[in-house]
Amino acid sequence: MNNSNKLHRHRTTQRDANNNNNVIREFTSSWNLGRHPRIAQCFDVVLGAMIYETVHALIDPRLQLAVVPESTHGVWAYFPIHYRREIVRRHDIILTPAAKVLLLVSEFHVLSRPPETTWNELTHQIGHIFAYFRNPNRVHDCEQANAICLEIGFAKVAVQNVQGRELTGE
Repeated sequence: MNNSNKLHRHRTTQRDANNNNNVIREFTSSWNLGRHPRIAQCFDVVLGAMIYETVHALIDPRLQLAVVPESTHGVWAYFPIHYRREIVRRHDIILTPAAKVLLLVSEFHVLSRPPETTWNELTHQIGHIFAYFRNPNRVHDCEQANAICLEIGFAKVAVQNVQGRELTGE
C-alpha cells in the first residue's frame, strides 16, 4: 500500500471516528445518561467499538433505554415490549408509543462489577436488539446475537458474551 492510500485510510478512519463520537453523544444525551456517568462510560466504550452505521442505526424510536436502581440482570433487552410486561410494571417504566425494545440497565450491577462485565453484556444485548429489528417474528438465540455482534463491527474487539464464549468468526 502506498503512502497516499495509507493517508486516505487514516483520514477516512478519523472522519468516521469523529462522526461516531457525535452520534454517541447524541445517543447518550437523548437517554439522559449524564445522570449516570459510569453507565454513560460503558456505552461510550461499547458504541465506540462499533462501526458508524451501526451506532447511527441504534438511534431508533423502537428502542427505549431505562436505567433502574436494581434488576435481575445488569443489562437486558426485552422484546417485544408493552405496558403489560411484568418488568415494565415492576419498575414503573413509562414506555414511549414507538417502543418495541426495552434495554434495561441495572445501576447496582454496573456500579458493583468490573466495567468489562457491563461492556460484554451490553455488546451481547445489542446483538439481540439488531436480531429483533431485522426479524421481529423470529426467536433469537445467543449464537445469533453473537454472529450479529461480529457483523455490526465488534470483530476487532475481544469481547466475551455473558455465557463466556468469545465472539470470534469461527
